[in-house]
Amino acid sequence: MKKLLALLLCLSLVCSLAACGRKPIGVLKGEIGEILEIDGTEYRLTFDSGVTTADKGDYLGSATDGKKGFKCYAVKNRPEGQYILCYWEWEPMVYERAAEE
Repeated sequence: MKKLLALLLCLSLVCSLAACGRKPIGVLKGEIGEILEIDGTEYRLTFDSGVTTADKGDYLGSATDGKKGFKCYAVKNRPEGQYILCYWEWEPMVYERAAEE
């Protein structure tokens, strides 16, 4: 039983390390990270979207500002791709898809 537990712990550690080593899906830009770019689509930091942490959907991947990583999640109960919920440590930030020009 101890060997099985040790094996499972090792496998979970390897999987976690593999997930952490993935290439970021997005880049944060601007002086305070007010722009998030994912696959050529820009999202702008917003404070009046009405999105809360209860709306957190599926994990999309990570974004980086060149120094720190941010976890990015889809947002439930909103039009798909309209908002991205990002976490820097414990602090949530909401980004809204920028209007196309």
